[in-house]
Amino acid sequence: MMEQVHVEALRQRKRKAMAGSVLLITTSLLLIALAVYVLAFRMNIRWSDFMPQVNTSESFSMIGFYGYIAVLVLVLLGLDHLLRAAKRKKEF
Repeated sequence: MMEQVHVEALRQRKRKAMAGSVLLITTSLLLIALAVYVLAFRMNIRWSDFMPQVNTSESFSMIGFYGYIAVLVLVLLGLDHLLRAAKRKKEF
């Protein structure tokens, strides 16, 4: 009986934590969207004044390199996750 109460209390704590996380993320995204809307449409800021002039022919040639680095990082992060999960499983 006590174990069932403990399981239910744990479930309620997880539910509250998840609801809090969802609320926090939603609120943050709404604030960011509001800031972008105000900056872009209400203040009439010209973004070209703040953006650096980029040579597009050079930037397009680097996309392959940046993609390679991004894939390499994702693969290494995935391997790290799998190895840590296996180590944790082995310890218990």
